[in-house]
Amino acid sequence: DDEANVVDQLVSNRCPLTQKEFDEPVQNAKCKHKFEKTAVLQYIAERKKARRPVKGPSAGCKNLLDEKDFLRV
Repeated sequence: DDEANVVDQLVSNRCPLTQKEFDEPVQNAKCKHKFEKTAVLQYIAERKKARRPVKGPSAGCKNLLDEKDFLRV
């Protein structure tokens, strides 16, 4: 018997950066993580200003973030 293990994913309506509900959500085309647009753009700008890599803030995400990779959802 082949059984498929299905893991339920929790879909959140909150931005991982602000912990607030989305007003203007955007999704990273690379990793599919969602963020509040103004929060993620500010996060990217701050990391670039500090000359630090702009890694995704979601746990386990290894993708580098760039403004051009975000889509409106």
